[in-house]
This record gives sequence, C-alpha cells and structure tokens, in this order.
Amino acid sequence: MNNQAISKPDSSFNFGGVLQWDYELNKVKNNEDTSNSALRRSRLYSYGHVGNWDYKATIKLGENSKTNGDAIEAYIRYTGMGDFFNVAIGKQKEPFGLELLTSSKDISIIERSAMTEYYTYEPSFGIQITGKGSDWSYGFGIFESNRKIKSGFSNKAITGRLTKAMKVNDELLVHLGTGFTYRSAYLNNKDITNYNIEYALLYKSIHLQAEYFHTSAPHTTYSNKGHYIQLGYIFNGSRPYKAGKFKGVIPHSTRGAWEMVIRYEDGLGKFSDINLGKTVGKQISTGANYYFNKQIRFSLSYMTGEDEVSSSNNEEYRVRMQLLF
Repeated sequence: MNNQAISKPDSSFNFGGVLQWDYELNKVKNNEDTSNSALRRSRLYSYGHVGNWDYKATIKLGENSKTNGDAIEAYIRYTGMGDFFNVAIGKQKEPFGLELLTSSKDISIIERSAMTEYYTYEPSFGIQITGKGSDWSYGFGIFESNRKIKSGFSNKAITGRLTKAMKVNDELLVHLGTGFTYRSAYLNNKDITNYNIEYALLYKSIHLQAEYFHTSAPHTTYSNKGHYIQLGYIFNGSRPYKAGKFKGVIPHSTRGAWEMVIRYEDGLGKFSDINLGKTVGKQISTGANYYFNKQIRFSLSYMTGEDEVSSSNNEEYRVRMQLLF
C-alpha cells in the first residue's frame, strides 16, 4: 500500500487512504434496467506505534452523508508480549470469516459473497487477544452483540478463530481455519450461534478459497447454512498470504498484473447486490482485475442469481476504479 510515514526510533506514524468509484447496471426480472454511478468507498486511515503500543484508525468520508466522519475502526493494541499474545481494545473486526478479514480493497471480486455478508459482522467495540506463529494464528474476543442496538455490553458476542497453514513446498500452500461467534439477544431477542469452516489453497498462479457457514438459535428450531467456493488465476503477479489472511495482488511486471476469478454460492445469504435481499438462493459471480501497480486497480464483475423462494432471477454488471494513496 502507498502511504506516508513518519518514524522515530521508538515510534511511527503512517497515513493514507482508499478511493473506490463504481458504475453498476442492474437487471431485475420483470422490471426496467437501472444503473448508478457512485463513490463506493472513500476512507482515510492512520496507523503506527509508540513503544509497545500499536494503533489504527479508519475514517469514512463521502460515502453516505449520515455516516461521514464515522470511525470504521479505531483501536489500540498492546504488543509487548511478542507475536504470541497481543491485546486490542476498541472498534475492530471480529475474528470470524476468511473473506471478511480480507480487506475490501484486496478481495478478488468487487463485492464479497452473499454468505459473508449474511453470516459475518461489521467492526464492533470490544477487547480481543490475537497471536501468530510461523504457520498458525488465533483470535478471541468479547464484543458488542449488535452495534445497531445501543445496549453497550449488556448483550455480548463471544467470537473466536483458529487457522493453520501447511506449506507443502515453495509453490503450494494450504490454509485451514474455523471460527465461531455466540451473540446474545441478537435475533428477535434470542441468542444465536454461528460457526464456519475455511479452506484455501495457493498453487503457483492459482488461488482457491471456500467457506461453509452455519447458524442456529439454541432451544429453537431456527437453523440455516450457506457456502461459497471461489477460484482465481493471476497473470504476472502473486497474492500474498500471512497469518491466516490474504493480501492484495502484487504485480511482478512493469505492465501490471491480471486476475480472473469465478465464485459459486448457495444457501441462506444476503443477496443485496442483485436486489434479492436476505433469502435462500444461488449466485454465480465472475470477475476480472487489472492491477496497474500496487496503488491503481480496475475491476469488472458480473453476478447472476436466483431466489429459491420466489424464483426471482436478477443480474448485476459492475465496474470499479480503485486508487490507494
């Protein structure tokens, strides 16, 4: 990422930002086509450290007049006990979901899957411990159960994740992960439990990832599930992996890098990108990305899906230009 940095022997300060501009065309069955051009994300961030304390803050700008200036993330983290045990306090991502924990500027398809949108959660206020080794990572924390209901910590979420990476050789890496979250008074004032299983593979220019999600409410008949699988190929570049997370594509040529990707998903999800909302459905997404360099990216995606309850069948075409600074 391109950012500005100021550093001293025992402290550092970095700042930068991201701009994402989208054009989308929606085709809704039995309705006129609609199109829209908008700033999808406009954010400023700062991160650094002072001694054994890290900090990070990300501010939303220009996306929605009601939420401009809101902090997406704002936390401090104590790192004095080494990589095996860090403690973070503040508003932060919960450790649940491989695709969620991949930054929105680094995901392969313009928008995350309907499964990730439904089963994972936006950054929440809480306290989290994390750790990592050469081939494993973990995260565990206590957070607000539902930040849209201003109840503080009277309703809590307990969330955790564990990952293991197996480097078979210099060209093949396999990732396995699992996570859970228990949230009190979340769904119609009832507790819910979610868990997921992650799988990913990196082999030369090929990357594959899949997740399975399941949710239930104890002592009720409520139970739902969903999954996705995604396959991509990178020309003249690579996608780094570190401590259970994927990073953005790095071009290996002065001509930039290309990425082609396809995703299939099935189950109860949030299919808002194709105007189906929360329902049981199926969706196929394809995408192409051109990485001019680490800072400039152009993306194209096509999504088509079906609501298995109403049999509605919608499509979306989307183009994005991304600038990191």
